[in-house]
Amino acid sequence: MRTASRSPRGGFTLVELMISLVLLGIVGGVLASMLVNMQRGSRAQSQRVTLQSNLRAGMALLPAELRELSPADLVTTLADQVVYRAMRTTGVACAVSANQVRLRNRLTFGYRPIEAGGRDRLYLFVDGDQITGVDDSWLELLITATANGTCANGDAATTLTVTRTDGTAIPAATLATIFADAPVRSFETMEMRLYESNGRWWLGARSVSGGAATPEPVLGPLTADGLVFTYRDRAGTQTATIASMRTLDIALKGQTDGTIATGLEALSIGEDSLTTRIRLRNAPSF
Repeated sequence: MRTASRSPRGGFTLVELMISLVLLGIVGGVLASMLVNMQRGSRAQSQRVTLQSNLRAGMALLPAELRELSPADLVTTLADQVVYRAMRTTGVACAVSANQVRLRNRLTFGYRPIEAGGRDRLYLFVDGDQITGVDDSWLELLITATANGTCANGDAATTLTVTRTDGTAIPAATLATIFADAPVRSFETMEMRLYESNGRWWLGARSVSGGAATPEPVLGPLTADGLVFTYRDRAGTQTATIASMRTLDIALKGQTDGTIATGLEALSIGEDSLTTRIRLRNAPSF
């Protein structure tokens, strides 16, 4: 006579379910931690790339803007601020009179057209004695108006109505020492400085001669000491005397936009820095 065998018991015991849940919780916790760390690492890497890109952009901009300067172009030289005459246009004058300078258009190059009314001023080269360079100088002129014109040979020109800085016309004696195709340079007075806005620090720029009241942000955010200018003489010694300045050291220290962390590190603002040195124009090292 055959007896019926009992079928195995179905389902799980409470102990087995609890062990499964604990294991699942451990695995889920590990996966969640890995995911959070990966997200943090990716976000940190992205912000560091942006930070380094900003610093490289700053180190391309500042030397390009300041390398053209000579010591005579420097107005204010502080550790976190420099005011300077920024050259905007170069060209030659096909004709000069007591109150007008005509620039030959095909030999005029610059960032933008010359603006009258105070933003731009003009440097006109005065040769003096053509045999010696001892008496050579640049005559600074105010620009009161601009208009289209022509040179004596028919070339297109830009006619600038000018006065000396004291409001008088160019004297006849000076006109006699300004020769054909005299070099001309226009400039505006600019300021680069570190400034604070909304609790963060930025590199800002403004046109002083253009009447800008506050700087416009150029790059950032930076640290509270994120822009440092160091002015050195020919021996490499730091100096506050503008006439003695030969080189300019620039240091930028930037910050990430927000807090970042990698791995299990606490969240914090990331920082990085770059430095460079430029030699001022017409500033011999000997």
